[in-house]
Amino acid sequence: MPRHPDTPSLPRAGLEIAPLAALVRIPFPPCAAALPNLRLLGASTFSPLVVCSVYQGLLTALRTEAGVRRGDLNRRRQLHLILTSLVPPPEAGGARTFSISLSLSLLRLLLPSLTLPLGVLAVLGIGGISERMFNAFWDGLSLPQRAELRRRAFAAGVNFRYRLDGWEATLEA
Repeated sequence: MPRHPDTPSLPRAGLEIAPLAALVRIPFPPCAAALPNLRLLGASTFSPLVVCSVYQGLLTALRTEAGVRRGDLNRRRQLHLILTSLVPPPEAGGARTFSISLSLSLLRLLLPSLTLPLGVLAVLGIGGISERMFNAFWDGLSLPQRAELRRRAFAAGVNFRYRLDGWEATLEA
């Protein structure tokens, strides 16, 4: 599937982040919870929100960088787009991702034996995350920066031309 770096649409966090967000626990300090027994529940609900928001913010920042470099956006507009993308509207795909992450996190709280399957799914999801982050990073580079990166990759013996030229291996004949 070829990428189109000049399209104005902003990426939304997909389901690739859901298992990882369900596994992460950001602990609350002891004085943060009104009831100490609810600290684990609070961490289970707060952590997916933070992980999904950080991922969404990084995707949006990398994607809008191309517009800033072209002069279509200024830094203030870029910051506004990043901040508004952190908490997506309910009809957007990011809200669905957050709700699935939250559900998985609470399910893991009830059934700790789900940690291993979620860990396997998180490792698989990290592949999709890294691909989307690399594409967003590459689209934000200027042409001289891309040429320099290609030159240095060739000098180091790294061949990622198939990733950059839009060619993808398929199983079709």
